[in-house]
Amino acid sequence: MAIRYDKSYNAKIAQVVKRFNEKRNRAIKRGFKDVPAPIKVSDLKARYTTRSEMNKQLTQLSKFASNGYDVLKEVENQGGAKSIKWELSYLKSNLKSAKEYYKKQYALISSKVGDFPGERMRLDAISKKLNTLDLDLAYMNQSQFNSYRAAIKEFINKPKKLAAGYRGFLTEVDNVMTMVGIDEERKKIFFDKINTLNPEQFYYLFEKSDLVSRVFELADSPVYGDIKLNTTEDIAEELIETLLEETDELVKKAKAEG
Repeated sequence: MAIRYDKSYNAKIAQVVKRFNEKRNRAIKRGFKDVPAPIKVSDLKARYTTRSEMNKQLTQLSKFASNGYDVLKEVENQGGAKSIKWELSYLKSNLKSAKEYYKKQYALISSKVGDFPGERMRLDAISKKLNTLDLDLAYMNQSQFNSYRAAIKEFINKPKKLAAGYRGFLTEVDNVMTMVGIDEERKKIFFDKINTLNPEQFYYLFEKSDLVSRVFELADSPVYGDIKLNTTEDIAEELIETLLEETDELVKKAKAEG
């Protein structure tokens, strides 16, 4: 069940994030080089889907803000891996969610391997990340810890990546619809429906629907000048019309399974 964000809870999250970022900025001014990245409320809301997960992260962020600068001291585990004290705690607090994220990705990609053998490389990469996350943090060497850190940070940064892909799809579909003559009213109906999805639901749709992934490849993103189709206008129009016809079913499936 999605988190219910009332006025009080939103204020709590905003205050914790504000104090965290202020402490981070003070640390930089004091000369600390190894400091955590800034946090945004929107990223937290996109990343954590249950109140218990969110509260766990708020506790971690609050500890950073209130525990002096000892949290930025370098520590070393029994395997010889070095990190700052805060980072060890923060990574561990995201371990469970990161594992769940990669397991979900593995299940999603593995369903496509039979039809798309090229997906095996993606599946192997996810499997390596899961194996790394299963190692005992206390005995990791530096190389293992670096991989562990990278895997969890990829999970932490996933909202930005998914949101960027979602925005790219919407922009491309809008441009292609204009090229093939879809009127503004039909476009509005489509976007009103597709915009009810969150980035993670869209990602599921992109991975599971051949139609959506094909539409995503219809044109090159323009850097200069007009958009350029990668196929004929007739084929593009046919795919867009199919997308419009199947929008309701696609959105329904993404919300139920994504």
